[in-house]
Amino acid sequence: MTKLLSLCMIVKNEEKTLARCLDSVKAIADEMIIIDTGSTDQTKAIALQYTTHVYDFEWINDFAAAKNDAIRRATGKWILVLDADEYLKPGQEDHFRQLLENYEVRKPIGVMLKIMNYLGETEQNISGVLESSAARLFPNGQGIHFERPIHEQLACSKGKLELLSTSLTILHTGYIRTIVNEKKKSNRNMEIFKQLQSNDPYDCYTLGNEYLSMNDCKKAQYYYGKAMRKMKPTLIWAPYCYDGYIHASLQLTHLREAHTAIKEALDFWPEYADFSFLLGHLYMAAGFAELAEAQLKTCIEQALSREKRKLPSTLVKLDYASYLPHKYLAQIYMIRHDWSQAVYHLSGALKSNNSDLQLLTKLLTILKGSEEASEIINMLDRLYSGNAEHSAYLLRVSCRVGIADLAAHYYNRCAKKEIPLGQLDHMHVALLLGDRELFKNHYHLPAPDSVINDYNMLLTLAYLVWKESDFLNKLLDKQPAHPMLLFLRNEEQSLQSVDAPYLEGILKELFQLGYHQEYESLISLVQSPEAINSLANFFYEQRQFELAVDYYAVLLEHQILDAQGYENLAYLYISLGEIGQALAFIEQAIELAPEHVALYVLYCTHSTDPQKRNAMKSKLLNRAPHFRSLPFVRDL
Repeated sequence: MTKLLSLCMIVKNEEKTLARCLDSVKAIADEMIIIDTGSTDQTKAIALQYTTHVYDFEWINDFAAAKNDAIRRATGKWILVLDADEYLKPGQEDHFRQLLENYEVRKPIGVMLKIMNYLGETEQNISGVLESSAARLFPNGQGIHFERPIHEQLACSKGKLELLSTSLTILHTGYIRTIVNEKKKSNRNMEIFKQLQSNDPYDCYTLGNEYLSMNDCKKAQYYYGKAMRKMKPTLIWAPYCYDGYIHASLQLTHLREAHTAIKEALDFWPEYADFSFLLGHLYMAAGFAELAEAQLKTCIEQALSREKRKLPSTLVKLDYASYLPHKYLAQIYMIRHDWSQAVYHLSGALKSNNSDLQLLTKLLTILKGSEEASEIINMLDRLYSGNAEHSAYLLRVSCRVGIADLAAHYYNRCAKKEIPLGQLDHMHVALLLGDRELFKNHYHLPAPDSVINDYNMLLTLAYLVWKESDFLNKLLDKQPAHPMLLFLRNEEQSLQSVDAPYLEGILKELFQLGYHQEYESLISLVQSPEAINSLANFFYEQRQFELAVDYYAVLLEHQILDAQGYENLAYLYISLGEIGQALAFIEQAIELAPEHVALYVLYCTHSTDPQKRNAMKSKLLNRAPHFRSLPFVRDL
C-alpha cells in the first residue's frame, strides 16, 4: 500500500520532548524518518521505539542540509516536518488524513500550518501564546527542499512554490524560558550567523529575531532596520520584521522610530489589526491615554469587522485583535475609576485568554465589593464555559482575592467532580472560611521545597488567627527561626530585627482573608516609611479608598508620601472632579519621579492654564527630547 504521510525530523538531545511529539503523529504518519545530529542522551533510543528509520548525520552548522537528508529518505506521498519540541494539536487526526487523501497534487505547494508558541518561565507556568505560521507540509517528489543554514525556508527546484493555508495546528514549547536557557539555542544560532556573514534581508530579519530573543534590543533594531530597507512588503515575513523592529524600538524608548515604522506598516497593511494595535500601544507608552483609548477601540472594531466577513483579523499575532487591546483599555478605565468599562474590557480580554491570572485577579477585585457571589459565578461560568476542569484554578484566584462564598463554591465543585487539590489549596480555603479543623487536617503533611515559602506564610497566618502553639512550634522547628516568629513567641527580639517585607506580606494576607482585628493588632509594628507607603498603595489597588486615604493623610503629614501615592491621589481627585488638587499632587509626583513621562502628559491634559501647561510641556521635552519629533506631542 502506498504510504500517505512521512514524518521528517532532525533531533539532538531531545529525550524530554521527543516521545510527546511522536505520540502526537503516530496515528497519521505511515513513516517516520529521524535524523540524529549528535545526541548524547536517550534521544536515539526513544526514537527507535517508534521507527527503525533513525540515521546519524554529522552536524555541519546547517539545518537545511540535515532536513534535506531526511526528505531524501522519505517514501510517503506527503512530507510533514516537525521539531522535537513541537506536537500536533490533539483532535485533528481525521481532518489531517482527509486533507491529504483528497488533495490532488498538480504543482509544487507548501501547506501553511498554524503554530501556537507557548511563552513563560516553565511549561507549568504559561504566561501567553504567540501565534505564527510556517510551511511544514508538502508533497514528496516535487523538487521541494530547504534552503539557508539557519531559519531554513522551503524552496522548489521545479518553479515557484505556491503556499496554501489550513487550520491544522502545531503546538510549540521551544520558547519557554527554561528550555531556551537549557538548550542554549541562541549561542548555537549565533555561531551559524557568524559563519554566514550575509547581508540578505531575510538573514538580517532572522538575526534581528535572535537578538530580540536575547533581549539585545539595540542590535535587534539595527538588523530589523537593515532588513526593512531592502525587503519587499509583499514577502510573507515582512510584517513580522516590522513587528520586531517596533517592539525593539519601544523597549529602547525610541518612540520616533517606532512611530515611523507603525505608520509605514499601516500603509502596507491597513486592513489588519496588528499595527492599529501597536499604534495604541505606542500612545500608551508615551502616556497619551486618550489617544490610546480611541486607537485601541478602533483596533477592536477593525478586527471584529473582518471576523464578521470570515477574514483573518491579524497578520502577526492573534492577540493584537482582542486580548491585548481589551487588556490595555481595562488598564485605562481602572486608572480612571470607570469600573463598568473596566469590567467590560477585562471580560473581553479574558474571553480571548482566560489563563491570564493578573487580569482575572483584577476582575474579581472589582466585583468583590459590588456583586453577589452568585452573579460572579455566572460570569465566570460564561468566561470558562462552565468547565469543571477550571474549578481548581478559580478556587485559587478566589482565595487570592479573598471572596469566601466564591471559594466555598469552587471548593465544593472540586470535591463533587473529584478534582485533585494541593495541600496549600486546602490550607488557604480553611483560612478564608475560618475552618480550623480543615486546616489541621492538612497542615501537618510535609510541604515540597517548591512551595515552602507559601506553606510557611499560611502556617504563620493560621497561628495569628487561631493562636495554636502547634502551628508556631512547627515553624520554629525550622532553623534558623525567622525573627518575626521569635517576636510573636515573646522571646528577646527587637522590632528592628523584624523583616519589614515579611511583616508587610502578613498584613496584606490578613486583610485579604478578612481578619481585620488580627491586622490591627500587628499594624503598630510597621515602622518604615516604605512599608507604610506600600500598604497605602495596596489598599488603593484593592479599591479600599477610604483606608488608603487615611494612610496617605498620615504620610502627607510627615512628608514621606512616595511618588506612587501622589499619583494615586491625583487620579482619585480627578475622578472626583477636583482638578486643582489633582494637579498639585501630579506636581509632587513629578518631583519625586521626574523620569515618569506619563505624569507630564497627565498634567498637560487636565490643566486649563496655558502658561502652566506650556511650562510643563517644556519640562517634558527637556526630560524626553525624543518626544519633540512625535507629531501628536505638538498638540499637547
